Formats: sequence, C-alpha cells, structure tokens
Amino acid sequence: MGFTSRFVKIIDGISEVTGKLASFLVLGSLFTVFYEIAMRYVFNMSQSWTFEMSTFLFGATFVLAGAYALKYDAHVRIDIFYMRLSTRNKALVETITSIFLFAFIGVLIWKGWEFGWRALVLNEHTDSAWAPPRWPIKMVIPVGAFLLLLQGIVRLIRNIFILIGKKVPE
Repeated sequence: MGFTSRFVKIIDGISEVTGKLASFLVLGSLFTVFYEIAMRYVFNMSQSWTFEMSTFLFGATFVLAGAYALKYDAHVRIDIFYMRLSTRNKALVETITSIFLFAFIGVLIWKGWEFGWRALVLNEHTDSAWAPPRWPIKMVIPVGAFLLLLQGIVRLIRNIFILIGKKVPE
C-alpha cells in the first residue's frame, strides 16, 4: 500500500469516526430538550441552561459532521446538470470547483481560529443566566473546517486519479 492509499484510508477513517461521534451529539441535544420539556411541564420548573446547551450541541454536530458528509457525497449540489455527466466529467468539474471549496475552508479555518482564540483570550461568556464560556463552541469551527479540508484533499486525490485513468485509492 502506497503513501497515497494510506493517506486516503487514514483520512476516511478519521472522517468516519468524527462523523459517528458527532451523531451522538444529536442525542445529547435531544436529551437536553426532552429534559427541559419534562422539567417545565411536569415539574413547572424551567432550566436556564438547556436552550444554550442544545444549541451548542446541535451546532457542533453540523460543523463536525461536514467531513463525514463530504466523504459520503451528502452535501447539497445542483444536480440538474451534474447528474448527466460521465464519471470522468464529474471528476473534472469537482477538481475545478475544489478551488472554491479550499478557499472557503481556508477562510473558515483562519477566521474561525481568530473567532475562537479571541473568545478564549477574552474569556467570553454568553449573556444568559447560565453564562457558559463561548470559546469551546467557537473552537469547533476551525476544527471541523480542518477535518473538512482533509476530506476535501482526499476527494481531490480521488478525482485526479479518475482523470488520469488510474485506480482510485480506497
């Protein structure tokens, strides 16, 4: 197994694990909302932390699952033209448009890091009564973007292999 195949396999594995772990955050969000509903309607006691916690968990789910979605080609695209293309032409389109993907991810990593780092340094907290720190959820943005970058590189490698007519690394 060559370097490229090992790299592809490792990144696919990382995307698989982080995607599945991120899916459990949905359960955390669901449990939090269920807990709030039970406390409010059964015990007539509202909790101050549940809305923010469910929002944080749900946001982290989407950011961290991006690479997993890219691995399984689950992102939204306009299929009206794309679906009619041959495999080779699809690879060509994806190779060309990967420039935009990498530019977008680059900005997400750069600005997401600044956003999260500033929240950490300034010890930002939310304005609610619970007032959790903001930096953990803000730092999820560059982490998720980096994972998306790695999976984007793997996708580009696969598309280049299709274009040059070589066996695509699994």
